[in-house]
Amino acid sequence: GLQLLGREAQMRARGAREVVGQVLPDNRAMLELAHALGFESRFVPGEGVVEVRLAIAQSASCSA
Repeated sequence: GLQLLGREAQMRARGAREVVGQVLPDNRAMLELAHALGFESRFVPGEGVVEVRLAIAQSASCSA
């Protein structure tokens, strides 16, 4: 998880707007980490997972 966030600048440069992941509901440690890092989460009933999303801030040079 932390390695992925360390690559935020690379993701922005490639045009990514958000990071999306799926976490098993019983993986409390990962859900707590995602929450602490600012991810939004929602349970996806049909898949039985929690989807986590984090918008990637676009710098002025990337939004031109």
